Amino acid sequence: MTATNHILRSVIIPLAVSLSMAQAMFGETPSWAPPGQPTDDSGFGRNIQRAITLMASSTPEKRNAVRILFYGQSITAQPWARKVEQHLKETYPNADLVVAHRAIGGFGAERLVRAAEADLYPAYPDLMIFHVYFDDPAAYEAIIRNTHERTTADILIINDHVLQDADLTEETDPAKLTDTKSDGWKNYVFLPGVARKYGIELCDLRTEWKRYLKDNKLSAKNLLQDQVHNNDWGCYVMGELVKQHLRYRPEQSDAAWRGRVVTSTLDAMKPWKDDKFEFEFEGNRIDLIGGMKASTAKDGSLNIVQNADLSKGEGKSVLGWTWDTSNYEKMQPEGASAIDWGVSEVSGEKALRITVGTADPTHLWWIQSLPATEKSTYIVSYRLKSGLNGKADYGMGSCGVAFLGKTGEWLGFKQLPESQAVASPQWSGKEEKIDTPPGTASIGFRFTVMTKGVAGTANFYCNHLSIIPQKATSAVPVKLLIDGQAPSALPGEVVYTRASSYPDTWWPALMQVSSRTPPVPGNWTAKITDASDDLKSFRFEVSGSVTGSDGTGSSAERFVSNSGRVVIEPADWQLAVARSYSKKPMPENFAVTWSAVPTSVDEYQPPVLIPGVESSVTIAQSLPGGRHRLTLIAPPETQRALTALRVYRPSATVKK
Repeated sequence: MTATNHILRSVIIPLAVSLSMAQAMFGETPSWAPPGQPTDDSGFGRNIQRAITLMASSTPEKRNAVRILFYGQSITAQPWARKVEQHLKETYPNADLVVAHRAIGGFGAERLVRAAEADLYPAYPDLMIFHVYFDDPAAYEAIIRNTHERTTADILIINDHVLQDADLTEETDPAKLTDTKSDGWKNYVFLPGVARKYGIELCDLRTEWKRYLKDNKLSAKNLLQDQVHNNDWGCYVMGELVKQHLRYRPEQSDAAWRGRVVTSTLDAMKPWKDDKFEFEFEGNRIDLIGGMKASTAKDGSLNIVQNADLSKGEGKSVLGWTWDTSNYEKMQPEGASAIDWGVSEVSGEKALRITVGTADPTHLWWIQSLPATEKSTYIVSYRLKSGLNGKADYGMGSCGVAFLGKTGEWLGFKQLPESQAVASPQWSGKEEKIDTPPGTASIGFRFTVMTKGVAGTANFYCNHLSIIPQKATSAVPVKLLIDGQAPSALPGEVVYTRASSYPDTWWPALMQVSSRTPPVPGNWTAKITDASDDLKSFRFEVSGSVTGSDGTGSSAERFVSNSGRVVIEPADWQLAVARSYSKKPMPENFAVTWSAVPTSVDEYQPPVLIPGVESSVTIAQSLPGGRHRLTLIAPPETQRALTALRVYRPSATVKK
C-alpha cells in the first residue's frame, strides 16, 4: 500500500458522501456492461450454505428468519450493499430477512475489533458480509476468529478493489509476495489464508475487478468517485461480483454445517413431569419456539385500502413535504404539483399509490387512523412495491405505526421492521405484531416515501393493508433456568450497545465500553466536562439509570466506575478525532450515551402466532463451552404452546 493510499483509507474514508450510509438506490437497469463469467465458480457459495439454504427453503407457510449483517467501514456503507440486500429479498421472497448495516467509516480493523463487541457478536448473525482495510493482520483475524467462535454465522469476506492502474500489474503469486505491508500480500496471501483457516467464503473482488477493467478498456479511476470510494458504476460492479457468491447449491452436502444449529421438537423428546421439562445441550445459545393461536380471525374488515374515505380523497393528514438538504429539521410544506396520490390499479390489483415527480428531494407520507385499545396486540399486514419511469438517485417507501391518545396526542411510533420497498417491482408482503402502549386510543398507519434526484416519476404502492386486533387465550409465562440459574444471572448475558456519536460524524464516541462487575440493564451517560477545544483533554462524569452517579474520570487515564459496571480505556475515546473531522466545537452540556441490554430472558410469554412466521425467543446466547441443562417450568395450558428448542453450537463451545 502506498503512503498516499494509507492516508486516504484511514482519514478520507469517513468523508464519503454521507447519503450513501442510508440511501436505497433506485436506479433504472444499469447500462454498464456486467462482469464476465468467472473462470472457475464451482466453489462459489460453498461456505455460506447454511444461511442460503434457510433462504432458499423458505415458503409462504414457513418463512425462515435469516439475520444478515453488513459490516466493515465506509466501502461497506456504499449503495452496493443495499443492492445486494434487495437482490436477496427478490431472489428469496419467502424468507424473513432481518438485515442490519452497521459499517463505520474510517474504522479499519484495528478500531473495528473494539467496536465489534457492541456491534457484531451480540447481533449473532446467520450471515456476515464483511470488508475492511487493515494495517495489523492480527486485528483483522481477531474479528473473524471471534465471529467464528462466538456465533454460528456464515462469513463472506471481500478483498479490496483496485485504486490505481499500477495495481493491474502487481505481483499475485503468493510464493513471491513477502512484503506483509503490501496490498498484494494482503489480498493474495493473508485473506485467502484466513478464508482457508476458518472455512469461510472469500469473494476475490480484486482479481475480477482487474479483469473487468481490462475487458472494458477502463482505467481504475473510471469506477471511483475519489481515490478510494466507488462511484455508481463501481458500486454496480462490486454488487454484481458479491452476488455471484450468494447462490444456493442444493447438490452440496450439508455435513459441514448441519450440526451448527439444531432444532428439536418438544413432542419428540421426553415428556413433561410435574410441570417441568429438562433438556441437556451443548452450545452457547438456545432459543425457545412456540406461540398461541389467536381467538379472533383475520377477516379483512379493517382493510384500509378498500375504505371508501380513501377513494374519496379523505383521510390524508399530510400532502407532501420537502426538507433542506443541509438541515432535515427545516421541513416546510410544499404544493402538490410534484406529488400525486390516490387509489390506482397496479398489476391488476387496487392499491394506494404515491407518485413523486420532479420534487427534489421529497419526504412525504400518508396516514390514516383506526380506533384501538391500550395494552393490546394487533396484527398489521401489508404489501409494498415500487416502480420508476425515468431516473432517480434513490427512492424508498416504508411503513410504520403511530400510537395516538384520546385527543390525538402522539404517544410513540414504531417503524415496522424490514418494511422498506426499495426499487422493487415485485410485491413484498409483510406481517408484524404490535403492542399498544398505555393510553392508546387509536393507531395511525403511516406510509412514507423519500426520494432524491427523480427525473421522471417514481411510484410507490401499498395494498392488502389490514390492522386486526388479536386476542390469545391467556397463558402463564414459562419460567426458564439454565444450570439451575435464571439466564439473566449468567455472565455475558447483558451487553453494552454502541455509544452515541459526536455531532455530524458517524463514529461512536467510544469504541468500546466494558465492565469489571456484571452489568445490569439500563442506560448510561458520560457527561464531558473541562474539555480543551481540540478534545484531546477532558474529564467526564459517569451516571447510570440504575446506579445513579458512578464516578468521574479523565481522558488520559483508565476509568473504572464506582460500581465496577463501566470500564473505559483511554484509547477508546474518539472525541478528538471526531472534533478534528467535524470542525465544530463541542456543544454545551455534551454527553455520550449507551445502554446495557439483556440477551437473555428469565420468563417467556408465548406470543400470538403470525401465520407462516416462526415465533422464537433467545433464552441465552453467551454461554461458556461445555454442556448445559435447560429447565422449563410451566402449567399444561402453556406447555401446549411450546413447540421446539434450537441450539447453536459454534466450534469453540463444543467440549473436545
